[in-house]
Amino acid sequence: MSAPMNRPQKETLPAAATPVLKGDGFGKLASPRQRQRGAEVRVVVRPRPRESRLPGVSPEQTALWFVQKFARQYPGLTRADKKHLLARMHRQVPPYPSPGRPCRTDVTQALQFEGEGVSRKEIYRRLGKATCEEQHALREAMRQRKARRRKRDKSATVTPTNPA
Repeated sequence: MSAPMNRPQKETLPAAATPVLKGDGFGKLASPRQRQRGAEVRVVVRPRPRESRLPGVSPEQTALWFVQKFARQYPGLTRADKKHLLARMHRQVPPYPSPGRPCRTDVTQALQFEGEGVSRKEIYRRLGKATCEEQHALREAMRQRKARRRKRDKSATVTPTNPA
């Protein structure tokens, strides 16, 4: 008689059961991120969000730590080196610089209110524009931004020199 073959049986696990991680034979468990093959229930454990490697709870504390470490590592920096370093940090740390004039939040809010159907008098009241000069400046800024948006959003027209 031949010996019975040892074939693994396909087990069905209840819905609430989680499969046990199998090892590689050398005492090391398989990673929980890997999909478990062969089981009916596949569990993929998402990794925890990576915590910052930088010390400090706030950006100010982290910046202080960075400055102290940098000063110890490079004690002989010149003013030009410092200026280049600060310019590089300014370019690569958010908020990133954008070309052109900075965006005015009062104009953005006024355009949002206008889109919601709020009257111009109510917009001035909500934004605290009391004098005629402030109201005029806001009205002009809104007009200019709308004109810029219309110009930017205008689709490419088909002309003899620009065939679509």
